[in-house]
Amino acid sequence: MMQFSGIDAVFYYSTTIFYEADVANPELATTSLGLVNVAITFAAVKYMDVAGRKKLLTMSWIGLMASYLLLTISFVWKPYYDFMDSVSVLAVTGVIIFFAFGPGCIVWFIIAEIFPLYARDTAMSA
Repeated sequence: MMQFSGIDAVFYYSTTIFYEADVANPELATTSLGLVNVAITFAAVKYMDVAGRKKLLTMSWIGLMASYLLLTISFVWKPYYDFMDSVSVLAVTGVIIFFAFGPGCIVWFIIAEIFPLYARDTAMSA
């Protein structure tokens, strides 16, 4: 689930995306994305029990799809509209936030709930 979310590609290309979006310091912006990911993950862990794992996971996948769609649109329309640079930065940040609320943290808790105690270590390894 985490690999299908595309989070690795976003982090790998985030510096390039920020460079293309004319961000003053793309490396610092990428580092800031990592900090946002950590901060949102802590918030997501607290919010997970209140909202429910299934609902939170569903909403995060919808948010990821919308963020990726927005990122794609910003790339396609960049030559025509100047504000698409800001849209691409917003979309990348949205991907990180929605990932942290869904596949980034929930998957580790679901394994503990699905498998019995004697099989959890094998399931986590697999």
